Amino acid sequence: MYYQDKLSDRALSEFDFVNIMSYDRTGPWRPHEPGPHSTLTAAEEDINYFGTIRNLPADKMTLGVPFYGYGFGPEVTSPATSMSYAQIISAYPGSEKEDVWHNTEGQSIYYNGIPTITQKTRLALDKASGIMIWQLRGDARGRKSLLKIIYKTSRARKR
Repeated sequence: MYYQDKLSDRALSEFDFVNIMSYDRTGPWRPHEPGPHSTLTAAEEDINYFGTIRNLPADKMTLGVPFYGYGFGPEVTSPATSMSYAQIISAYPGSEKEDVWHNTEGQSIYYNGIPTITQKTRLALDKASGIMIWQLRGDARGRKSLLKIIYKTSRARKR
């Protein structure tokens, strides 16, 4: 096992960059494990793993963020659903300020709203080389756009 780990570390060191896909810890494929799929804590853990444990330099790490969410419930046997961030904020006014929305049908929808995307952008600027998005077409337009939030947060950090 030690030998395999060293080979993996050597291979990892040869990459130009690594997209740390810090999302999908649960989803429709795990309907009995409802909950957030992409928390700030998970992003911090993932960056720590690659940066500290695997010794990947910050300039080779890119933090992945989701522009979508998953809905669970109201029953454990209810099928989980996927929604883009744009669909979530369109259906549920005010949801852009949250990471979980409980709708009137009893479903809980987990995603990254503006506050968490702002925090993850700061994390990526401090501990990695930037952000990658899955997937851009899930974004909203206008002042609730997560891409605009990433841009504004990045610009504010450069000043």
